[in-house]
Amino acid sequence: MTAAIAEQVASGEPGLTGVMLESFLVEGKQEPGPPDTLTYGQSVTDACMDFLTTAGVLDGLAAAVRSRRDA
Repeated sequence: MTAAIAEQVASGEPGLTGVMLESFLVEGKQEPGPPDTLTYGQSVTDACMDFLTTAGVLDGLAAAVRSRRDA
C-alpha cells in the first residue's frame, strides 16, 4: 500500500493531500490489562507499524517527494 502512495506522490497525481501512519515502538496491538502483563512500547488502541518499518516508509515517501521535485 505504501509503495502505491509513493508512486502517486512521485507522479504528481492530484488529489493526494496527506497520509496517516499508525506507528509505535513495537508492531501490532495488545489488549489492555494489568501493567505487569503489557509489552512496553506496544499500542493498546490501534494496530501499529514498528519503529523500523515506519522509518522505511518515511524514507520511501521522502524519496518520492525528491523525485517529483527533481523531475
